[in-house]
Amino acid sequence: MKDMGLSYDPNESVPMPKTKDVMKPKHLKESEQMDVDNQQMRKKKKTDPTKLHVVEELEDISKLPTNPKNTIRLSVPVVQRCVYMLDKYGEDYKAMARDKKNYYQETPKQIRQTINLFKKIPSQYDEYLKSKESNKEESMET
Repeated sequence: MKDMGLSYDPNESVPMPKTKDVMKPKHLKESEQMDVDNQQMRKKKKTDPTKLHVVEELEDISKLPTNPKNTIRLSVPVVQRCVYMLDKYGEDYKAMARDKKNYYQETPKQIRQTINLFKKIPSQYDEYLKSKESNKEESMET
């Protein structure tokens, strides 16, 4: 195969020089080369991060307790859809799934999960309950 110019493994027949070999200065002896390598390693070890206060501030922020209920919020269209479904159907999730405004063709189980998530977010669900109570009071007065 060599006579024809073919090779089974081109990596063995035409070796490529390694970057490490190319980067080493060739005029130095091995002992001098080792000294240069040791000096370079020492220089790398001596470098310290210059802005430690930033690292400390980030660590302090990460240690603060977070409440996942306060961080989760639903988007406005999802809340509007939940309010519409709850007002019209109550807890009948099968009817919600058949509704013409169920654009995403969610199953009853998916709708139930979304509404339960809506109920678990106090800031959004309490606002819905207050508006519902005020609507009842207005309808009783007239």
